[in-house]
Amino acid sequence: MAVRIPRAILLAPLAALASHGAASGASGPACDARGAVTGVIARFGDRLEPVLADGRTLRPLGLDPADRGPADSARLAAARRDLDATYGGATIQFRAIGGKADRWGRVPALIFLGDPPRPLAAEIVGLGDARARPETGALNCMAALLAAEASARGAGLGLWADPLYSVIDARDGAALRKADGRFAVVEGAVTKAGVGRRNGWLDFGPRGSLSAVVSIKRMRMFGWTSRSLQNLVGRRLRLRGLLDARFGPKLTLTWPEQVETPEAR
Repeated sequence: MAVRIPRAILLAPLAALASHGAASGASGPACDARGAVTGVIARFGDRLEPVLADGRTLRPLGLDPADRGPADSARLAAARRDLDATYGGATIQFRAIGGKADRWGRVPALIFLGDPPRPLAAEIVGLGDARARPETGALNCMAALLAAEASARGAGLGLWADPLYSVIDARDGAALRKADGRFAVVEGAVTKAGVGRRNGWLDFGPRGSLSAVVSIKRMRMFGWTSRSLQNLVGRRLRLRGLLDARFGPKLTLTWPEQVETPEAR
């Protein structure tokens, strides 16, 4: 059965934004169905993308489906069957974002279903079939996606039952290196923080632990200054994004929606 996200959660600001003093809300399209067009879901594709009755394929923004282990093909096949059974034939409302299809012919879109409209991406994440992934066009839906993910993670649903997708300890160098080049969710306490010539930075432990960087130009989006970064020392943060382990595990922060404060949940 699909997880239904209460409207109060859909409209709630991210805990990370409130904790760090940044303005609530993100730039980009609102997380609602205003101006959307309708379509009918015929089936779901290999990456959980809805294929419409008219032949168009949509890519739900904000999703990171399972793609790392040998069990993932079977997991995705089972997820597609469940989604087909639950949403096949359903009428949706969607807004294409960016206007162009990707190389697989999928149109990035915000997709809504039901009354009141709720994000299809949050339904999929709430089933444990994907993780919430901040990206352009989906930022204003991240509160719903993160709430759905927290519910699925707490219940051990879907990919959250697989250790391969567990939240990585920011001091676990081996696990961080194993996730090199992939989307990951990492959690730990900040041990050091500072600002260099181009970037602000957060360290989460000794050599081999995670470091996070954010450009000085973008620090204002996070509500961070060189002084307030120091206030994060000792705080636990949960970060998500692509890991780069070539020169030590590093995660680049582009949007505040990549940062959560677990104690605030």
